[in-house]
Amino acid sequence: MKEIFAGLGLMEWESFTANRLPLLRLPEEILEALRSGRIEYTKAKAIARLKSAAERQSLLDEVIAQNLSLSEIWKRLKAFQRPTERGELLTRMETTYKRAKKSKVWENPKKRKKLESLLAGIETLLLELD
Repeated sequence: MKEIFAGLGLMEWESFTANRLPLLRLPEEILEALRSGRIEYTKAKAIARLKSAAERQSLLDEVIAQNLSLSEIWKRLKAFQRPTERGELLTRMETTYKRAKKSKVWENPKKRKKLESLLAGIETLLLELD
């Protein structure tokens, strides 16, 4: 499979499996909008984060009607986020940081490598939100 993708020269197999293949699991209304070319795949992935079908459809309609940018979509997603979810998440992040600091996980080479990988993922996520 990797050879086919290399021959096409469009994208790497790893990039395809990480970014494009999961699009097939998007909710049907988003997948239909993506297939018809009304939204880009990055916007489709962002909208799909909403759990409520009604909220998803509302945001999807707004994105299509107003041709919202990805950063505008992220702002609207924050508005849909419940205050308690934000508080719980913040508490979890702070607790996890304290536990990691106390456990000195970075002293174990195997655990350090895993921690670096997870931290890179968080950093990438935060850059996407800016």
